[in-house]
Amino acid sequence: EESLDLITAKSIYKDIEGASAAAKALLVSYKSFHGNHSFIRILLKWVPLLTQDHGDENLWQLVFIEESEQIQDWCHLMSLVCKCALEWSDEHTTACREWIVSQQTKYSSWKTACSLGLVLRFLVVSSEQKSIHCFDYDDNAHLHFPYAQSQEGAISLTNLALYYVSIENGGASTNGPQNEEVGRALDRRNALPDWLILIMMVGKSHQALVSRLVLEKIDENRSALALSSVVLRMYIMFPLKMNLSDSKLRNTLLQASNDHLPWWTDWRCPLDGQVSEMLSNLTKSPHHRLVQSVADIAKQHPLIFVRHLHFISRKLLEDGSGRDSDHRSLMKRGRIFGKHPLGDAVAQVRDQTVKVVLVLWGYSFNEPVWTSILDVLMTLPVEVLFSCGAKIGLTEVLEAYLRLFAVQIVELNSGSNTINIRDKFMKLIESFRKCEGEGFEDWLQQNDNVRQLLSVADIGV
Repeated sequence: EESLDLITAKSIYKDIEGASAAAKALLVSYKSFHGNHSFIRILLKWVPLLTQDHGDENLWQLVFIEESEQIQDWCHLMSLVCKCALEWSDEHTTACREWIVSQQTKYSSWKTACSLGLVLRFLVVSSEQKSIHCFDYDDNAHLHFPYAQSQEGAISLTNLALYYVSIENGGASTNGPQNEEVGRALDRRNALPDWLILIMMVGKSHQALVSRLVLEKIDENRSALALSSVVLRMYIMFPLKMNLSDSKLRNTLLQASNDHLPWWTDWRCPLDGQVSEMLSNLTKSPHHRLVQSVADIAKQHPLIFVRHLHFISRKLLEDGSGRDSDHRSLMKRGRIFGKHPLGDAVAQVRDQTVKVVLVLWGYSFNEPVWTSILDVLMTLPVEVLFSCGAKIGLTEVLEAYLRLFAVQIVELNSGSNTINIRDKFMKLIESFRKCEGEGFEDWLQQNDNVRQLLSVADIGV
């Protein structure tokens, strides 16, 4: 280390060749000191420092390719690459990126998934991402990643990531444990694989281009699951930039949404807050313009809308209770109040007799809210609502309606209160049965009360 300190001191006087030679010597010696923690500590400390301001192809070959082929424990090399990405000057980092991009016609250089994995980690760590564990959708973030701005660079980086997917899955069967591990990594909300982060970074400014490149590879059996996940995640993260007029793209999104249930419903989406707020307002004070706005966003982005079906069912249950989540009474305008056929109860409190009004769930409800929700649901494409939607909350919404019908018809003997709602509900149920018969039957069999509730509501199946 004293010798390295001397070389570092000399580097102040521009002894770049000596510093570079020392760094290369450390890298070449790595395989001889495998398992020597003292040497590894020296390697991780000094290689980034010695090469801070300058590097060449020989150095990059040693870091990314030659050593990764010989060292079994590549975690140390991954740490080295991360430190280099953080320590190297902007000029050195840029030169290394240019060299990596120049290798796009020399894929034979990346002989193993390990060496290419090191390259991907370098690109991600040296990019604008604040953390590789939490990807954001800041539209201006790509400005610090110059290769994501040019179309040529976008193609090169995307192809690099796609090539990694192909060699990583190349030796695995489509149903093997390695493929299952890849699937679990793709389903996570955070801690995404480096290749996926790289594609997402490029997709910030070249979404159409990246989508096209991914779709061209989607038919390859071994990587179809991984690539369909990329398309779905790009859509969820950048929904307003995605061109949904492409039928192949729509079919890929629908298939991916079913393949990655229920995990993709937790992925970040910039429209989630807007949709939640609109639905919350709709269940409080529905009016025609708001209903139309919700219906429009449901038609434009049905996959994003069905992510909120659980929220809708919860809001319907709150409306049936007459109180919101903070136990405050809901506004009376538009509400229908039912009364128990036996009338009010009587209670004796000390020496006084008092009247007790029974208010149970479903005794009152806001009719415009329940009809508006049905109107919005019927605007959704049936292939989305009854395939994907049925697995992430649609059946809970339907059961909330059936529960309301049962209370109004059986307990209150006030079936006339729900005539308008029930007519629309029957149309939705009939569409469900015709479009997704198997899923409809599964729903009936999984819940013994559903068939009975449908019979109570006079809805034949």
